[in-house]
Amino acid sequence: MDPGSLSLPAAMVLMVVLLGAAPLSSADQQSCTCPEIVQLPYTQPPEQKCYRVGNTYRYKCVEGRVRTAGTSDFIRCEQKDNGVQWTTPSLVCKPDPKLQTTTTPPTRTVENKNNCACPKIPERPLTQPPGETCIQINGTYRYTCLENYVRKAGTSNLTRCKLSGGALIWTDTNLECIPSPKRNATQSPENTISTTSSSPQTTCSTSSLATGTGETERVATTTHDPMTTVSNQTNQNSTHSMETSTHEAQKAIAQAAGISGFILIICVVILILFVLYRRRSQNNTPQATAEEQVPMNSQGGGRGPGA
Repeated sequence: MDPGSLSLPAAMVLMVVLLGAAPLSSADQQSCTCPEIVQLPYTQPPEQKCYRVGNTYRYKCVEGRVRTAGTSDFIRCEQKDNGVQWTTPSLVCKPDPKLQTTTTPPTRTVENKNNCACPKIPERPLTQPPGETCIQINGTYRYTCLENYVRKAGTSNLTRCKLSGGALIWTDTNLECIPSPKRNATQSPENTISTTSSSPQTTCSTSSLATGTGETERVATTTHDPMTTVSNQTNQNSTHSMETSTHEAQKAIAQAAGISGFILIICVVILILFVLYRRRSQNNTPQATAEEQVPMNSQGGGRGPGA
Protein backbone atom coordinates (compact mmCIF):
# COMPACT_ATOMS: atom_id res chain seq x y z
CA MET A 1 0.00 0.00 0.00
CA ASP A 2 1.21 3.50 -0.81
CA PRO A 3 2.31 5.41 2.35
CA GLY A 4 1.04 8.63 0.77
CA SER A 5 -2.50 7.28 0.74
CA LEU A 6 -2.46 6.83 4.55
CA SER A 7 -1.40 10.40 5.34
CA LEU A 8 -4.83 11.95 4.55
CA PRO A 9 -6.92 9.72 6.87
CA ALA A 10 -4.35 10.09 9.65
CA ALA A 11 -4.48 13.87 9.36
CA MET A 12 -8.29 13.85 9.52
CA VAL A 13 -8.22 11.69 12.67
CA LEU A 14 -5.71 14.04 14.30
CA MET A 15 -7.91 17.08 13.56
CA VAL A 16 -10.96 15.39 15.09
CA VAL A 17 -9.00 14.54 18.23
CA LEU A 18 -7.74 18.12 18.61
CA LEU A 19 -11.19 19.65 18.06
CA GLY A 20 -12.73 17.34 20.68
CA ALA A 21 -10.02 18.05 23.25
CA ALA A 22 -10.79 21.78 23.33
CA PRO A 23 -14.46 21.44 24.51
CA LEU A 24 -13.36 18.71 26.90
CA SER A 25 -10.81 20.99 28.60
CA SER A 26 -13.41 23.76 28.82
CA ALA A 27 -15.89 21.38 30.47
CA ASP A 28 -13.22 20.25 32.94
CA GLN A 29 -12.54 23.87 33.87
CA GLN A 30 -16.23 24.55 34.49
CA SER A 31 -16.49 21.49 36.75
CA CYS A 32 -13.93 22.92 39.21
CA THR A 33 -16.62 23.84 41.73
CA CYS A 34 -14.47 24.01 44.87
CA PRO A 35 -13.31 27.48 45.98
CA GLU A 36 -9.71 28.49 46.34
CA ILE A 37 -7.85 27.08 49.32
CA VAL A 38 -7.10 29.64 52.04
CA GLN A 39 -3.50 29.80 53.15
CA LEU A 40 -3.02 29.16 56.86
CA PRO A 41 -0.39 30.88 59.00
CA TYR A 42 3.12 29.44 58.64
CA THR A 43 2.09 27.17 55.74
CA GLN A 44 3.28 26.96 52.18
CA PRO A 45 1.06 28.58 49.54
CA PRO A 46 -1.61 26.06 48.44
CA GLU A 47 -1.46 24.73 44.92
CA GLN A 48 -4.33 26.42 43.11
CA LYS A 49 -5.58 23.83 40.64
CA CYS A 50 -8.89 22.27 39.68
CA TYR A 51 -10.65 20.78 42.72
CA ARG A 52 -14.01 19.02 42.69
CA VAL A 53 -16.36 17.85 45.42
CA GLY A 54 -14.69 15.01 47.27
CA ASN A 55 -11.10 16.11 46.57
CA THR A 56 -8.70 16.52 49.50
CA TYR A 57 -5.67 18.65 50.27
CA ARG A 58 -2.93 18.58 52.91
CA TYR A 59 -1.20 21.72 54.14
CA LYS A 60 2.55 21.84 54.57
CA CYS A 61 4.30 23.92 57.22
CA VAL A 62 7.01 26.31 56.10
CA GLU A 63 10.64 25.54 56.72
CA GLY A 64 11.55 25.82 60.38
CA ARG A 65 8.09 24.84 61.62
CA VAL A 66 6.36 21.53 62.22
CA ARG A 67 2.79 20.38 62.78
CA THR A 68 1.59 20.57 66.38
CA ALA A 69 0.51 17.24 67.84
CA GLY A 70 -3.25 16.85 67.89
CA THR A 71 -3.87 19.09 64.88
CA SER A 72 -4.64 17.96 61.35
CA ASP A 73 -3.36 19.29 58.02
CA PHE A 74 -6.12 17.51 56.09
CA ILE A 75 -9.14 19.23 54.47
CA ARG A 76 -11.86 18.01 52.10
CA CYS A 77 -14.10 19.78 49.61
CA GLU A 78 -17.73 19.01 50.51
CA GLN A 79 -21.19 19.99 49.30
CA LYS A 80 -23.12 21.75 52.10
CA ASP A 81 -26.42 23.57 52.42
CA ASN A 82 -24.86 26.95 51.67
CA GLY A 83 -22.71 25.71 48.80
CA VAL A 84 -19.44 23.92 48.16
CA GLN A 85 -16.88 24.56 50.92
CA TRP A 86 -13.65 23.23 52.31
CA THR A 87 -13.75 21.69 55.78
CA THR A 88 -12.26 23.76 58.59
CA PRO A 89 -8.61 22.82 59.22
CA SER A 90 -7.12 22.55 62.70
CA LEU A 91 -3.48 22.70 61.66
CA VAL A 92 -1.14 24.75 63.85
CA CYS A 93 2.48 25.04 62.76
CA LYS A 94 4.83 25.54 65.68
CA PRO A 95 8.55 26.34 65.62
CA ASP A 96 10.73 23.31 65.13
CA PRO A 97 12.35 22.53 68.51
CA LYS A 98 15.52 21.47 66.71
CA LEU A 99 15.87 24.88 65.03
CA GLN A 100 14.76 27.21 67.83
CA THR A 101 18.31 28.02 68.85
CA THR A 102 19.18 29.14 65.33
CA THR A 103 16.08 31.28 64.72
CA THR A 104 16.78 34.99 65.15
CA PRO A 105 14.14 37.42 66.52
CA PRO A 106 14.12 39.67 63.42
CA THR A 107 13.29 36.71 61.19
CA ARG A 108 10.51 35.62 63.57
CA THR A 109 9.02 39.10 63.62
CA VAL A 110 8.85 39.33 59.85
CA GLU A 111 7.42 35.84 59.65
CA ASN A 112 4.63 36.65 62.15
CA LYS A 113 3.72 39.80 60.25
CA ASN A 114 3.46 37.96 56.96
CA ASN A 115 1.40 35.11 58.40
CA CYS A 116 -1.31 37.10 60.20
CA ALA A 117 -4.13 35.54 58.22
CA CYS A 118 -6.95 37.06 60.30
CA PRO A 119 -8.29 40.43 59.12
CA LYS A 120 -8.21 43.60 61.16
CA ILE A 121 -10.33 43.47 64.33
CA PRO A 122 -13.47 45.62 63.86
CA GLU A 123 -13.98 48.48 66.32
CA ARG A 124 -17.06 48.72 68.56
CA PRO A 125 -18.70 51.77 70.19
CA LEU A 126 -17.36 52.90 73.59
CA THR A 127 -14.42 50.46 73.43
CA GLN A 128 -10.69 50.97 73.22
CA PRO A 129 -9.16 50.61 69.72
CA PRO A 130 -7.95 47.03 69.13
CA GLY A 131 -4.67 48.20 67.66
CA GLU A 132 -2.42 46.33 65.26
CA THR A 133 -2.44 42.81 66.71
CA CYS A 134 -1.32 39.70 64.86
CA ILE A 135 -3.87 36.97 65.51
CA GLN A 136 -3.94 33.60 63.79
CA ILE A 137 -6.91 31.43 62.86
CA ASN A 138 -9.06 30.37 65.85
CA GLY A 139 -7.44 33.12 67.89
CA THR A 140 -9.56 35.26 70.23
CA TYR A 141 -9.71 38.88 71.31
CA ARG A 142 -11.54 40.58 74.19
CA TYR A 143 -12.79 44.16 73.86
CA THR A 144 -12.16 46.63 76.70
CA CYS A 145 -14.68 49.38 77.51
CA LEU A 146 -13.51 52.97 77.74
CA GLU A 147 -12.69 54.59 81.07
CA ASN A 148 -15.75 55.13 83.32
CA TYR A 149 -17.66 52.50 81.31
CA VAL A 150 -18.28 48.85 82.19
CA ARG A 151 -19.59 45.80 80.37
CA LYS A 152 -23.36 45.34 80.63
CA ALA A 153 -24.41 42.14 82.37
CA GLY A 154 -25.44 39.42 79.94
CA THR A 155 -23.22 40.65 77.09
CA SER A 156 -19.90 39.19 75.94
CA ASN A 157 -16.69 40.98 74.92
CA LEU A 158 -15.15 37.90 73.27
CA THR A 159 -14.71 37.56 69.50
CA ARG A 160 -12.99 34.77 67.56
CA CYS A 161 -11.28 34.57 64.18
CA LYS A 162 -12.64 31.59 62.28
CA LEU A 163 -12.90 30.24 58.74
CA SER A 164 -16.39 30.61 57.27
CA GLY A 165 -17.33 30.03 53.64
CA GLY A 166 -13.72 29.93 52.56
CA ALA A 167 -12.84 33.26 54.21
CA LEU A 168 -11.53 34.28 57.63
CA ILE A 169 -13.93 36.46 59.62
CA TRP A 170 -14.40 37.70 63.20
CA THR A 171 -17.45 36.36 65.04
CA ASP A 172 -20.05 38.89 66.07
CA THR A 173 -20.31 39.91 69.73
CA ASN A 174 -23.20 41.50 71.65
CA LEU A 175 -20.99 43.64 73.90
CA GLU A 176 -22.61 46.78 75.34
CA CYS A 177 -20.62 49.32 77.39
CA ILE A 178 -22.71 51.32 79.88
CA PRO A 179 -21.70 54.16 82.26
CA SER A 180 -20.13 52.87 85.45
CA PRO A 181 -22.48 53.05 88.48
CA LYS A 182 -19.51 54.02 90.66
CA ARG A 183 -18.90 57.05 88.48
CA ASN A 184 -22.50 58.26 88.90
CA ALA A 185 -22.32 57.73 92.67
CA THR A 186 -19.11 59.73 93.03
CA GLN A 187 -20.28 62.59 90.83
CA SER A 188 -23.48 63.33 92.78
CA PRO A 189 -21.77 64.66 95.98
CA GLU A 190 -19.45 66.80 93.87
CA ASN A 191 -22.37 68.42 92.11
CA THR A 192 -24.11 69.07 95.44
CA ILE A 193 -21.02 70.61 96.99
CA SER A 194 -20.33 72.84 94.02
CA THR A 195 -23.91 74.13 94.14
CA THR A 196 -24.11 74.87 97.87
CA SER A 197 -20.60 76.21 98.30
CA SER A 198 -20.92 79.03 95.77
CA SER A 199 -21.14 82.38 97.55
CA PRO A 200 -20.25 85.96 96.60
CA GLN A 201 -18.51 86.31 99.97
CA THR A 202 -15.87 83.68 99.12
CA THR A 203 -12.36 85.11 99.21
CA CYS A 204 -9.12 83.61 98.00
CA SER A 205 -5.63 84.31 99.22
CA THR A 206 -2.27 83.10 98.01
CA SER A 207 0.71 82.50 100.22
CA SER A 208 4.22 81.37 99.45
CA LEU A 209 6.02 78.53 101.19
CA ALA A 210 9.71 77.90 100.98
CA THR A 211 10.74 74.33 100.26
CA GLY A 212 13.91 72.60 101.15
CA THR A 213 15.13 72.81 97.57
CA GLY A 214 15.09 76.58 97.54
CA GLU A 215 12.00 76.79 95.34
CA THR A 216 8.85 78.62 96.33
CA GLU A 217 5.47 76.98 96.17
CA ARG A 218 2.25 78.95 96.02
CA VAL A 219 -0.58 77.70 98.24
CA ALA A 220 -4.07 79.02 97.62
CA THR A 221 -6.45 79.15 100.57
CA THR A 222 -10.17 79.77 100.32
CA THR A 223 -12.26 81.22 103.13
CA HIS A 224 -16.01 81.52 103.42
CA ASP A 225 -17.98 84.13 105.39
CA PRO A 226 -19.89 82.26 108.20
CA MET A 227 -22.55 84.97 108.40
CA THR A 228 -23.30 84.65 104.69
CA THR A 229 -23.66 80.88 105.02
CA VAL A 230 -26.03 81.21 108.00
CA SER A 231 -28.04 83.86 106.18
CA ASN A 232 -28.41 81.68 103.11
CA GLN A 233 -29.55 78.75 105.22
CA THR A 234 -32.08 80.97 107.08
CA ASN A 235 -33.52 82.24 103.79
CA GLN A 236 -33.84 78.72 102.49
CA ASN A 237 -35.61 77.59 105.68
CA SER A 238 -38.04 80.52 105.61
CA THR A 239 -38.82 79.93 101.94
CA HIS A 240 -39.47 76.25 102.64
CA SER A 241 -41.76 77.17 105.59
CA MET A 242 -43.78 79.61 103.47
CA GLU A 243 -44.22 77.02 100.75
CA THR A 244 -45.35 74.45 103.33
CA SER A 245 -47.89 76.79 104.94
CA THR A 246 -49.26 77.84 101.55
CA HIS A 247 -49.68 74.22 100.55
CA GLU A 248 -51.48 73.41 103.83
CA ALA A 249 -53.83 76.42 103.44
CA GLN A 250 -54.73 75.38 99.90
CA LYS A 251 -55.37 71.85 101.14
CA ALA A 252 -57.66 73.13 103.95
CA ILE A 253 -59.61 75.34 101.51
CA ALA A 254 -60.10 72.42 99.16
CA GLN A 255 -61.38 70.22 102.01
CA ALA A 256 -63.82 72.94 103.20
CA ALA A 257 -65.11 73.44 99.68
CA GLY A 258 -65.65 69.71 99.32
CA ILE A 259 -67.59 69.48 102.60
CA SER A 260 -69.76 72.54 101.73
CA GLY A 261 -70.58 71.09 98.35
CA PHE A 262 -71.55 67.78 99.91
CA ILE A 263 -73.88 69.51 102.43
CA LEU A 264 -75.44 71.59 99.65
CA ILE A 265 -76.18 68.49 97.62
CA ILE A 266 -77.86 66.82 100.62
CA CYS A 267 -80.09 69.91 101.21
CA VAL A 268 -81.15 70.00 97.56
CA VAL A 269 -82.04 66.31 97.65
CA ILE A 270 -84.12 66.78 100.85
CA LEU A 271 -85.95 69.74 99.33
CA ILE A 272 -86.81 67.78 96.18
CA LEU A 273 -88.10 64.85 98.27
CA PHE A 274 -90.28 67.20 100.35
CA VAL A 275 -91.85 68.83 97.27
CA LEU A 276 -92.61 65.42 95.78
CA TYR A 277 -94.15 64.28 99.05
CA ARG A 278 -96.49 67.34 99.21
CA ARG A 279 -97.66 66.81 95.65
CA ARG A 280 -98.37 63.17 96.31
CA SER A 281 -100.36 63.99 99.48
CA GLN A 282 -102.53 66.45 97.60
CA ASN A 283 -103.25 63.96 94.86
CA ASN A 284 -104.27 61.23 97.35
CA THR A 285 -106.95 63.41 99.19
CA PRO A 286 -110.48 61.89 98.41
CA GLN A 287 -113.04 64.15 96.67
CA ALA A 288 -116.12 65.25 98.68
CA THR A 289 -119.49 63.63 97.82
CA ALA A 290 -122.67 65.58 96.98
CA GLU A 291 -124.06 65.15 100.48
CA GLU A 292 -120.81 66.31 102.03
CA GLN A 293 -120.92 69.43 99.88
CA VAL A 294 -124.37 70.52 101.27
CA PRO A 295 -123.98 73.16 104.00
CA MET A 296 -125.03 72.07 107.48
CA ASN A 297 -127.10 75.29 108.13
CA SER A 298 -129.28 75.62 105.04
CA GLN A 299 -131.94 78.43 104.55
CA GLY A 300 -134.87 75.99 104.41
CA GLY A 301 -134.35 75.10 108.09
CA GLY A 302 -135.22 71.48 107.59
CA ARG A 303 -136.23 69.43 110.57
CA GLY A 304 -135.03 66.14 111.62
CA PRO A 305 -136.98 62.95 111.11
CA GLY A 306 -138.55 63.02 114.60
CA ALA A 307 -140.16 66.48 114.22
